Formats: sequence, structure tokens, C-alpha cells
Amino acid sequence: MSLTDTKIRALKPLSTGTYYVADRDGLYIAVHPTGKLTWTIRIQVNKKRRKTSLGPYPEISLKEARDRCPEEIIILKYGLPKLRKGEDGEEIPTSTTSFNVYAERWLALKMKKLGHTNAEMERTNSTYIQIKRCFKNDIFPVIGKRSICKVTKYDCLLIQRNIEDRGALSISEKYRAWIKEIFDYAIAEGVTDVNPTLDLSILALPHRRTFHNPYLTIDKLPDFFEALNNYKGEYQIKLGLKLLFLTGVRTGELRQANLSQFDLKDGLWIIPAEAVKQLKSIVRNENNAVPPYIVPLSKQAIEVVEELKSIAYKNQPYLLCHRTDPKLMISENTLNTGLHRIGYKNKLTAHGIRATISTALNELEYPKDWIEAQLSHSDKDSIRATYNHAKYVKQRKQMMQDWANKLNELGMC
Repeated sequence: MSLTDTKIRALKPLSTGTYYVADRDGLYIAVHPTGKLTWTIRIQVNKKRRKTSLGPYPEISLKEARDRCPEEIIILKYGLPKLRKGEDGEEIPTSTTSFNVYAERWLALKMKKLGHTNAEMERTNSTYIQIKRCFKNDIFPVIGKRSICKVTKYDCLLIQRNIEDRGALSISEKYRAWIKEIFDYAIAEGVTDVNPTLDLSILALPHRRTFHNPYLTIDKLPDFFEALNNYKGEYQIKLGLKLLFLTGVRTGELRQANLSQFDLKDGLWIIPAEAVKQLKSIVRNENNAVPPYIVPLSKQAIEVVEELKSIAYKNQPYLLCHRTDPKLMISENTLNTGLHRIGYKNKLTAHGIRATISTALNELEYPKDWIEAQLSHSDKDSIRATYNHAKYVKQRKQMMQDWANKLNELGMC
């Protein structure tokens, strides 16, 4: 259990010596025989324990200690020297250090700005996973251990060309953005004055844009459902794809769905605002009391959720679980892989199902406001965007029941 201020104040010193009480993510509070309390971070690197002190409690609050923890862990893990005080009190680096240290610090800050905890980073955030993969496979083998001050334009270009040589032009484009941000971060920290990544795009191979989310028209759905119903792969993926068709939620919202979000008695799926793509920045930046995204469930959708619950593992937190670890959600590409296996590669994507639903409901002449609210589409008016996804629940419930009945007629069940 995580610490609270009440729990901390209740800790009693022992005459036998200092003892440690865990909070989370490597953060501990040390209780000394004198009664003094200090924050400590303890981790293991290559089977060896490393620790560092953050300072005394309550001078350093619980919130401040948690906020500092991710960066301090990176300092411990990668050997980044702490800053020292100059004569004028300004913090300056004690020495130059390797590129990988600053890359990891930049990534920790990037995730913190997005409002993710350490656990969320590794388990759920697709951007984090993609960046870490690029670090491991492309960037660190070339410049990871080199001083960030000694990385050259040619080094950065070499990495870009290595990525392009395997045909990963979209990754190359993202790489240029990420590595530029890393050097901007290092410049802001005062360890270098040069960003060698500028102008990399001039030498980049053009990334041909493709329509990434093809969708199906109504007349194509009978063939699709025949293929889906004949799918012999993972049963939960078949059910997950059907649930996308029955609700219109985004793939990320389905991946992150946990069982507690479903009120099957009232036929509602209540998705927290912070889990909705278009609402995250509103919640994070404006600290608004944003209502949840309310998704009415048809009878068929309720049956799918009940079936998924019946096959879930004990203590499985997510509606759809990872095939090798029931405590994790399915990976980012799992649903699209299922579509590929039934013969719909380049014909339909999991996200394209939303376009399929939008097109069909518009053709069936349902009010646009109902459709936009059901799909939680963004609105240029930030106030409307904050509340639209929670409106027209009664009307949308009937609309989605009609849509589910239509899908049955087209062969879904």
C-alpha cells in the first residue's frame, strides 16, 4: 500500500536501527532511531543495490518526493552526476555525460508532462514503448555511451539512414522529432549549446503518406462478418472487434477498458475522461471537472461484455488481456493483427471501424449530434468538447440498439 501523510506521521522509531517503509516505484521513507524521517530511493542495477537520499520529511513533502522519484531513479540507474552549486548558487553540471542518460531523462519528463506514472509508461503507453524500442534498436547502439557534447551531425544522419535502409520511413520521421527534442532538452539543461539534428529532414527519404484507417461500407459488412465468425484465432480478439462495431469507441479506450467501467444493469460503459484521447489535455492542462465518456450499450454489446467477463482470468484487471500476462492489457497492434489474419489487411483497421460506423449512421440519417457524441469526436469549441461526449445518452442508446440489430441482419451474430 502506498504511503499517506497520516501513515508517515504514525511511524515510530526503533532503537535497533533505521528501517525503511516502501511507498511505490522505488521510493521509501527511512525511519531513524532519533525519530528523523528521510526520503530514500532504492533500486537494483545488475543485482547490486543503489540508493540515494532526497532529504528530510516533512521539509520534502510526499508529493514532491514522488515527483522527483522518476528522474532520481534515472540518475541512479545510468550514473548521471548530480548538479553542484556554483559560486552564485546556480546549479551546473559536474561533468559531461553520456547521451543515453539525457535521452532517458527527456523521456521521463515527456511522460510526466503527459500525466503517466512509471507503471503506465511501461505497460500501456504506446508512445513510450515505441520510443524505448527506437532507443534500444537504433539510437543507443550508435551514440548511447558517447558524451552528448560529442555527438555529431554525421552520427545523427547515420542513425537516420540505418532506419531508412530497412524501409521504416515512418519511424525515421518520428526519430528526427525525438532526437531533436532530446538535444533541445540538453541545451535547456546547459550541458551543450549545439543541436546537431537540425536539417536532418533535408536529407531524409520522403515518407509517402497513405490512408492508414481504411473502412468498410455497409454493403461490404456481410462478407466481413462471415470472415470474422470463421476466425479460429484468439476468441477474445473476435469479441473485441465485435465490441468495437457495437460501440464505436477508440481502440485505445477498448484496450484500457477495465471491468469496473461497465454498468451492465443500466447498459452503460463509463470511460473516465482522462482515458479519452481528445479529453486528456483538457483534464491535464485546465484541471476541469470533465464528465466521463458515457457509452450506451445495446443488448448485443452487453452480451459480448458478459462473455468476455466469463472467460477472464481471476484478478484480470482489463476487459481484454495480454496473451502472456493476464495482468496487462492487449498490445497496441493486437486488434489490427486479428483483422490481418481474417484477410482484411489494408482493407480495414480497428480504428477504421469508427469511420465505418460514422458513415453508416449518417447514411441511416441519424442526427449528427448523436453520432458525434457517440464517437466522442473532437469539437473546435472547447466547452462543447468537454461535455458533448456525455450528452444524448437516451437517444444514443436507441440509435446503438438499432445499429446492433442492423449488424445482426448483416451477419454479425
